[in-house]
Amino acid sequence: MLLQGQGPPATSAETQIFLVDPASPTTQSASSTAHHTQTFTPVLPAEALTWSVTRVQARLRRTPTAGQPSDAVILDLRSSSGPGAPGSTTFSSVQVARLTLFNGLPAPWVDLALTTPPMAPGVPVAFVARGLNSGEGGRVSVGAVTARPGVGYASSATSGLLWSTSSTNALALAVYGTYTTPTTTTVSTRSARAVRITLQAGPDASSRVVTSIRTPNLPVLP
Repeated sequence: MLLQGQGPPATSAETQIFLVDPASPTTQSASSTAHHTQTFTPVLPAEALTWSVTRVQARLRRTPTAGQPSDAVILDLRSSSGPGAPGSTTFSSVQVARLTLFNGLPAPWVDLALTTPPMAPGVPVAFVARGLNSGEGGRVSVGAVTARPGVGYASSATSGLLWSTSSTNALALAVYGTYTTPTTTTVSTRSARAVRITLQAGPDASSRVVTSIRTPNLPVLP
């Protein structure tokens, strides 16, 4: 007999789960007062159970004359309730020294070791760029895009206290991650349909009686 049940979830290989790359972006300064955020919801298979971010890429650069050698740009993945201000929970954060960034155009993709714990499908996450100091920590690429549900860009000139949202602009961002899907397991079992019984009175072989009894509940054999 073959029995089927739900097995442990299967985890996919790393794949790109979100991408927005404006065709003609400008670069905007990120500092301790100038913040930028991009909210995203990944595109997943319909049967996905959870998803997680494994790394992020953003287009970053610096200008040759702005900022100090000690300046840096800070990149976060945070909770979100939708396009607009990011949430208060920080999943991960990295800091990139300003002087390590490219000082020309176009701004190149920079790999960022940002991750999230497993998230439910449809739950948005906010990518945030800000500076370590009041000087320019770096510049992010922002440009016009077609509005997409659940995707939104916002900027703040007040250290994240007040945000100005836009559904037609976006921060150049590529997000990579994994997702889990359900699996089934098949188990082969042996069941007893009947039990054979042999009865004999003492050593007299002629008294032997052989019969069988059907088992109504088909017990599983080890």
